[in-house]
Amino acid sequence: VYKMQATLSLNPLNSDYFDVSGQSYTVSSITDVEYHTFIGMYTYVRLVHTPDPGNTGTLDKVTYRS
Repeated sequence: VYKMQATLSLNPLNSDYFDVSGQSYTVSSITDVEYHTFIGMYTYVRLVHTPDPGNTGTLDKVTYRS
């Protein structure tokens, strides 16, 4: 599972980040490019990965455009 997190803090700690609503994705066998859009005014944004022990796939690339 991959999810987007964001914060409004200028010097964030891990506890300052929150999940961006509607931006959680489970990896599938899709090999095409998938686009996801969200709107907000955040100071920092990060992608968080929660690995599944049975998953052998990979995430090849993440492009973030502000």
